[in-house]
Amino acid sequence: MPKIRFIFFGTDLFSVDVLTALASRGYIPAAVVTIPDTPARTNGYLLQRSSAARWADAHQIPVLQPENLKDDMARIQIEEYAPTVCIVASYGKIIPQSILDIPARGFLNVHPSLLPKYRGASPLEAQILNEEHPENTGITIMEMDAEMDHGAIVAQKTLDTSYEWPMPAPKLSEILARMGGDMLVDILPQWVLGDISPIPQVHEHATYTKKIVKEDALVSLSDDSETLWRKFLAYQPWPGIFFMHIHAGKEIRVRITDAVYTDGMFTPTCVLPEGKKEMDWGAFQNGYGA
Repeated sequence: MPKIRFIFFGTDLFSVDVLTALASRGYIPAAVVTIPDTPARTNGYLLQRSSAARWADAHQIPVLQPENLKDDMARIQIEEYAPTVCIVASYGKIIPQSILDIPARGFLNVHPSLLPKYRGASPLEAQILNEEHPENTGITIMEMDAEMDHGAIVAQKTLDTSYEWPMPAPKLSEILARMGGDMLVDILPQWVLGDISPIPQVHEHATYTKKIVKEDALVSLSDDSETLWRKFLAYQPWPGIFFMHIHAGKEIRVRITDAVYTDGMFTPTCVLPEGKKEMDWGAFQNGYGA
């Protein structure tokens, strides 16, 4: 296996799954670039490292956490590692041209959709929500440029049709990330040698996804059952889905923590009423008059 010096840019569990796939085949980054530590959701006084930073710590790999990649110091830090190529997977920040120009063989991005479809912040969720089939779902390795998910395609692979579909977002994320890591292992030697010619995207066919917000999680139990099921799967683990319910003259939020989809019918099996403990659906119906 040829030794390839690369820096990895990533943040979340998708990034970790790509890193794990690379490392399992002997591809270890010289450094990991990720977001700065952020206040924990459960305790704003504690700082929380990103999943990618924790992976790098566990593997004794240097971690860079620039606040702003446009700063000269960020560019200097990355240049010091002299990467031949850089790999990006769910990093979450815009990478300026001054950084894209550092490695001789550029940046490769692992994107969890078949570009040019589903550019943007939430391609995994969008593929579940939009009733796509496995043969229209997959992973893309692209050469990055300054525009969002715009670069030429280096490699693509569709999801195996043997998987149960639709599936929860965390499972789809793990499968596609590991596919992307395996694809990188296969193509990196050829890419570094200049033996792969990327194919420009057909930009007229591009579709876009938006950042998911908490408000997207609100549903009505009278909604179409398949829509409810796909939202339940797509919005795991965050923001989940919830409905509003009137109890004792007060409107409360009820989070659906588990559900089934049988014979075309969506049925909650466990819920978490606001201010209460998790309970099964039958107990909620009996106690809250649902």
